[in-house]
Amino acid sequence: MRVIEVKKLTEINLQDYLHASNSNKAELARFAYRIQSKIRGVKFGIRANMMDDAQCRLHVYYPDDKYVMGHITYYTSNGLGFYTVNARDIYNERSKQSAPNMKKSQNIEAALRTACKFLKRYTPLEEVCCSHEKLDGKITGLISADRREFSDVTNILSSGVGSTYRYRSQEDIPDQASFINEIRNILTQHDFADPGVKAVFTSLITTYDNVQVAEALRKDTYTYVRLVEGERVVMMSGVPAPMYNGNPAEYYDGVITRTTHDQVSEYIQNAVATLFLLSDGEFVSGLGLRVDESTYYVQEPRGN
Repeated sequence: MRVIEVKKLTEINLQDYLHASNSNKAELARFAYRIQSKIRGVKFGIRANMMDDAQCRLHVYYPDDKYVMGHITYYTSNGLGFYTVNARDIYNERSKQSAPNMKKSQNIEAALRTACKFLKRYTPLEEVCCSHEKLDGKITGLISADRREFSDVTNILSSGVGSTYRYRSQEDIPDQASFINEIRNILTQHDFADPGVKAVFTSLITTYDNVQVAEALRKDTYTYVRLVEGERVVMMSGVPAPMYNGNPAEYYDGVITRTTHDQVSEYIQNAVATLFLLSDGEFVSGLGLRVDESTYYVQEPRGN
């Protein structure tokens, strides 16, 4: 089912439909009023350029929501009238090719029960999912990291939406940073009933941040600085990429310098003094990385 944003709708006046010369519009308005009496606060709207008005189709939504809950229609065929409800949680096996998310009825009371059951607001989790096309592939491709972790994420996200949503064009897909920022916003603005969802989202963001840092670090060289007892300092220059854990001496084939604090260059001293004020694991582009209170990677000046 196509995801439609509320901001793209124009609210309609049901009274105009109720008194329209088109009898199908009038009956659709009566159906809409019945829904409004059961689902308080909902509005009905149309998309100006999508033939909604001509096809007697009304989208059902709450004004403050991002996406519509679904749409309703009324039409006649062979002298019979049909009320339809279209919603993302409906799956119609009989019409899975043409209208898999629609249920229709000749009885307005039966149609009303369907509307009350299936017209639901999107959860924050679903809103994230509905902002991106081909979500599973998108997340899997975000970072070259632990595939099992991404499997967990995609399973949770997909279970929140189901497999019926579709997107209109490639332009709907945001870049990686925008996607991660949306998840950050969801984490700060909403409490999840299932703590597992929040844990996986947090893990995704952490992995993304770590990989972004690693990619930035690989573009430069660093001086590994280890402060040991007293005034002694161990340094390795030209290290290609910092390590959050472990000692670069395991792969370093350069000269390991063991010296004292007063023999270290002013550039290194100033950089370490600044990095000392950061938290463990914090990286500042152009400066370096603090691993812990005694271990630092100082970015070496470019062009040297």
